[in-house]
Amino acid sequence: MTVAIRIAASVAALAAVFGLAAVATPAHANTATSTPTSTPTVTAAPTAPVDLLLSTDGTHFATTLSAGLFDGLGLLIPRGSQQATLWVRNPTAAPAEVRVSAHDVLLPAGGYADHVTLSAWNSGTGDTLSRTLRALDSCGIVVPSQPIAAGGTMKLIVTFTMADVSGTVDQGASAGLGLLVAMRDAQGGPFAASACDDPGTVVPVLPGTPTPTTKTFAAVAGTGFLAHTGVEPPAPVLVVGGLLLGVGLFLLLARRRRPEEDRE
Repeated sequence: MTVAIRIAASVAALAAVFGLAAVATPAHANTATSTPTSTPTVTAAPTAPVDLLLSTDGTHFATTLSAGLFDGLGLLIPRGSQQATLWVRNPTAAPAEVRVSAHDVLLPAGGYADHVTLSAWNSGTGDTLSRTLRALDSCGIVVPSQPIAAGGTMKLIVTFTMADVSGTVDQGASAGLGLLVAMRDAQGGPFAASACDDPGTVVPVLPGTPTPTTKTFAAVAGTGFLAHTGVEPPAPVLVVGGLLLGVGLFLLLARRRRPEEDRE
């Protein structure tokens, strides 16, 4: 009886050992084949536009301009030009990127848009970019993207020039144009390929354009400005006119002298 009890106890002990091994093996296998949980990718939020400041004298800055950039200037005539200056400031403590593009270009029918050129010189690079009004349609770039330091200011000189057209070409024509000044944090990467959706501030350039507003995706319309005043007299006409005037004065003086000679 004692032997039977010992055999039974040994069998029970072996069964317990095998049972523990069976339980431990799957746990070890699961640990070996388990895969680590991947860390989710965090997408950076888009960079918000910088609230830039504008000025027409380089001293007094504001978020918008109270009048059009070319308000109060004379009409544009053949071979003539008109010029205005705009200062753009980065008021933040971080470097930024700035880009200027044409906005809401309204062109008349005919060749006027091909005969008027807009040139923009900027102090950031010292470069001048010139394009006809026709080429500026559809968000044309006026100042390419460039860095502007924290607290820095960029000077922009805008010039309109009319070609040497003759006769009544473009007489009385007008156009509308605004400049979209966009600025963003330099850490946000480059601007999009198209400037049409740039968030920024619309600067009214030509008289008649509306008060500037902060642009998100809404269009701001503008009308008016720069017209041809008429036909300029050619040089031969001026010369002939001067000669006729001289002959007339000579005859008048000679006629007055005759009575005086007859009296003598």
